[in-house]
Amino acid sequence: MGAWQYVIGIGLALLGLYTLWATRNQYRFIKAKGNKDTSPFVMWGMWSSSLIGFVLVMVGITTFFGQW
Repeated sequence: MGAWQYVIGIGLALLGLYTLWATRNQYRFIKAKGNKDTSPFVMWGMWSSSLIGFVLVMVGITTFFGQW
């Protein structure tokens, strides 16, 4: 795969890290400003966002090191 392996691996890992960072910021916002009008399903969305971010980081690392 050559040099593209490293580019794709770094890109996926960075995308996953951004997803985890955005999820953390959203959690802090909801914790500080959430009220009774906040949807009870928001935590499911944050959980799935965290899972997607974690998977992207793992796939990025695996791709970078060529274990794919």
